[in-house]
Amino acid sequence: MIKVTPYTLLGLDNLAFTDWYVIFQNSDRWWAKFLKDGFSHVYAIRWLGDSWVKFEMMAGYTDIQVFPCYDRNIRSIVEEDCSAILHVKNWREMQRYSPIVGPMSCVEQIKTLLGIHSFSITPWQLYKELCND
Repeated sequence: MIKVTPYTLLGLDNLAFTDWYVIFQNSDRWWAKFLKDGFSHVYAIRWLGDSWVKFEMMAGYTDIQVFPCYDRNIRSIVEEDCSAILHVKNWREMQRYSPIVGPMSCVEQIKTLLGIHSFSITPWQLYKELCND
């Protein structure tokens, strides 16, 4: 999935390009039974040329891991039980305030990481929004 907003070169001073893979999967948390099967957790990874960086909101903390790996195949780093992988390329505004819509969750963290301003509060809603753009 590619999400690119066209801008002129004159307006690029306030923008940063972001390129992430967004992964949706099941969670073992008690609240997962109230969410769509396969879409109760979301995290993001990106390729840096010689390693993968994983950005994941856990219950109570944000985890950032670097995995040195020369294999660019995304399946070498993603868990087997993921439901969907979306490749998101996006221009985000660097000085724009990103309001938090819901509780600080994995969805809010990923929306902030990608520079997305939306009312999605569940991983399934975020997935549908990313697929529609």
